[in-house]
Amino acid sequence: MHPRRGQFILSIFATAFGVLLIVIGITLRPIWTATGGFFVTIGIASMLMTLGWVLPGWVGKILRHPIFNIVAVLAIVSMFLLMVYYAFIY
Repeated sequence: MHPRRGQFILSIFATAFGVLLIVIGITLRPIWTATGGFFVTIGIASMLMTLGWVLPGWVGKILRHPIFNIVAVLAIVSMFLLMVYYAFIY
């Protein structure tokens, strides 16, 4: 698999957008902060998964391991559930 430039740029944009939402959420409601954390988690997880296919050696092997993929997906799901909690229950 050869990743394209857009995969890295989209990960950076998702992370930057999440940081912007976190900064906005400091003064507003906590849903903004939770949504920002969700986007930061998506950006970092997608960047690390993309780097797993690019980096050679043991670092790439660790990032390609199924356990790492499961942990990344669980982090995204947990941030999504936190976002839903602050949106509807809090």
